[in-house]
Amino acid sequence: MKNLKIDKVLLDTKTDYKAKVTYDLVATKSLDEFKASMRKVAEQPAQENNAATQTKDDLGSALNSLKNNLSAEVMVVAYGAKYGDFKAGQVVDTISEEVSLKKVNDQWVKD
Repeated sequence: MKNLKIDKVLLDTKTDYKAKVTYDLVATKSLDEFKASMRKVAEQPAQENNAATQTKDDLGSALNSLKNNLSAEVMVVAYGAKYGDFKAGQVVDTISEEVSLKKVNDQWVKD
């Protein structure tokens, strides 16, 4: 994220803050790097459950692997469709949204 701009303050008290903001969404990786990292995530073996007896040949493990691969591919296709063939450091979108913050223990946290 870069170029954060507060467009309009909607509420400003000692404990609450609400504003309309605009910022640029910046890719930290290129689409190709994102594809590669998602494939690595999908290839990671599932964490074992309490039974701790699953093997890679196990049906549950195979289904989990298929689910991970499909999820990774869907994310890559969705990002590519939405943002195109982006490069690392490229502004891929400009976001305008309303942000609400609340003061908790002397720190501002997103509400």
